[in-house]
Parts: sequence; C-alpha cells; structure tokens
Amino acid sequence: MILQIRVVARHDTSGLKTFATCRCSYLEGWLRENRVSSQWWTSSTPEKYNTCIPNAMTLSRRQNNRNQKHIMGAAQSVEPVDLKGKVAIITGANTGIGLITAKEIAKMGAHVIVASRDPERSLAAVEKLKEESGSQQIEFLQLDLASFASVRDFAKAFHEKNLPLHILVNNAGVMALPQRQTTKDGLEMQMGINHFGHFLLTNLLLDDLKKSAPSRIVNVSSEGHKMAKMNLEDINCEKPGSYGPWRVYGNSKLSNILFAMQLQKQFDQEKVDVSAWSLHPGTIRTELGRNLEGITGYLNRTIGPLFLKTPEQGALTSIFCAVRPEALQSRGKYMSNCREAGTWHANEELAEKLWKLSEDITGLKG
Repeated sequence: MILQIRVVARHDTSGLKTFATCRCSYLEGWLRENRVSSQWWTSSTPEKYNTCIPNAMTLSRRQNNRNQKHIMGAAQSVEPVDLKGKVAIITGANTGIGLITAKEIAKMGAHVIVASRDPERSLAAVEKLKEESGSQQIEFLQLDLASFASVRDFAKAFHEKNLPLHILVNNAGVMALPQRQTTKDGLEMQMGINHFGHFLLTNLLLDDLKKSAPSRIVNVSSEGHKMAKMNLEDINCEKPGSYGPWRVYGNSKLSNILFAMQLQKQFDQEKVDVSAWSLHPGTIRTELGRNLEGITGYLNRTIGPLFLKTPEQGALTSIFCAVRPEALQSRGKYMSNCREAGTWHANEELAEKLWKLSEDITGLKG
C-alpha cells in the first residue's frame, strides 16, 4: 500500500481566482490501521504545488510524531525460534521485505533459497545476507514469475537438490503498473506475477511441503485487496477500458488471500500438517512503488518516508507466520501486525472459482 497524494487546480465560486488543493489521502486500510484522517491543504496561488506540498509535508511530520505507535504497528519484533535443519524458499528475497524476511529466517538457522529474477542483484543480495545473518546456508535460484517455463525450471532445479521444504514465502510482486503489460504467457502482468506465477510455484512444491510437514506457506497480500473488482471472465483485462492500475493490483492481492484460504481448506480436508496464511505487511516504502508516476510518485518519495513503515517493520508479519507457533491458531486467515485482520471481500465460493480458473490458466489441469 502506497501513500496517495493528489494535487488539483480548482476555482472559487467567482471564477476569478485559481487556487490549488492538496489532498493527502491514505488508502482505506492505512486510515483504519493508523487511526488518521484525510486532510486538505489549500493555497491561493496559481502555482499548483509550491505552497500545498510544503504545507502537506509540515502537517505530515506533525502527524507522524503523534501517531508513531500506530505507524509502527502492534508488533515490534518476532521472537526467534530454532530453524536448524529447516529449508525456506522466499520469492523476491533480493530486496525489500523479502530480503529482511530471508535475513531473519537465516539467522534462526534455516537454509534459505533466494528465489528471484535478476542474477546480478540476487547474487549481491546473497552475499549481503550471508554477511548480515552470519549464515552461509543461503543460495540463489533463478525464478521469473512472469514466465511459467521459468517457474517450472525453478521447481525442477529445487527438486534436483533433494532438499526438504518447510517454509515457502510468496513475497515477490509488482504494483500499480501504469499501463497494461503482459507476461511471457500473455497474462496481465500484475495478476500473472502476483497470483498465477505463485499459484503454479506453490502447487509444484506442494508434495515437498507435505512430505516435510509440519510446513508453512505465507502469501504476502495487501490492504490493497479492498480495491479489487474481480471479473473472472476477464481476469486479464482484455476488454477495452477494463484495466486500472490499482483495481488490478487489488485483484491480485485479493487472489493471494483467496489462494491461502483454499489451500488451508484442502490441507484440513486431507489432514496434512501444512498451514497457509495471507497477510498485509503494512504501508511500506519499498521498491514496489517504483512504477508510480507523476505527482503521486514524487510525493510518495518525498513525504512517504515520514510515516511509512520500514522494510524491517513490514517483514514482521511474514516472519511471524513463517516461524511462530502462535500463528497456527490463525491458519488460513488474513493477518496484519502479527494478528488476524478482517476482510469481507473474501469468500469460499470465489476462492473455489479462482482456484479452478488458475488451474486452467497455469496448465495444472487437463
């Protein structure tokens, strides 16, 4: 979830004077989580941003000081557990909260596999992780979630290592791409990477997780799922005018939640000791915001650091679900700040329909 700030030119009722209005608006989940209200700042100047932005930044600093506890979230740390002999795969572990999640899990003794696309950046991340965690049991396996062939190659490469698998953190993702893009398989990019790629990966690794039980699957979702308007008949937004960056991002994040729900339902029916969660990491300043354009992107970079969570804070719920015994009380649930969080957007019927569609699209069925 990213801070959204809108600056627009307006006219007074006489039509004689132009002024700018700067709205510092937080997405719904951030508002509720941090107990803050949207505010408006108005400046009587034809220059749209000159006065509004400094005013917004001043008020944001003040608000940040007042609400620091809420911004940090309920959890400040996750008590470590002994993970010696355990194996964890973390997608997108070369940056952001994935990198922090990998580091903390490696510190606990697990063998960590960094599953990411760019070899140069990933190998540099592996060296950094080894240095900061004190563990040498960290390695890179290439994974491009925008390619089903790459996902299958990754699963094959992992199986050739003859390792167990105890923790799978589906962390990688893209957010709010301004224009519709497609994966190598012709799918809309956000759904393709955030959901379909992880759906295929997880299913290709399910036997490993079941054989290694007790094991865990963690889907990094977002409060952005509440922007979803999911049309399963046009899941790839091929109809004219159907693509909206945030709406489609919401669809992909809702899919993460539905996927975890359906996984847990199946595990319970099969009576296997595998647990699944989805989670909101918090409003975080990470590279996910790199695609934001214009004034929204500028303000996210300038004002955002004043009240967004750090990656270290944002990784806490992922780590909690991946390792802590208390998390088992909330199997299959949507989590935030290391505890259950409500979401009325998810339902079993939609989860089942999405699962069947995902099987067809990824080639797992038929």
